[in-house]
Amino acid sequence: MGDIALELLPEGMGDAFKEFMEDLTKQGIVASVGLYGSWCRRVATPSSDVDLLVLDMRNLEYEYNEFV
Repeated sequence: MGDIALELLPEGMGDAFKEFMEDLTKQGIVASVGLYGSWCRRVATPSSDVDLLVLDMRNLEYEYNEFV
């Protein structure tokens, strides 16, 4: 799994994030996790959400439909 700079996350979020990562790791289906958005750009406020991208290793079959 990719390393995320936990110091970028809001105070107290680091422990919750570590627990989240442990749960994902136990499932054995996650290729990588990335932090993006305002916390990654270091422009977040205390009320900003935390944006995570989770890459799944499973070969999921789904149909993509685009609606115009």
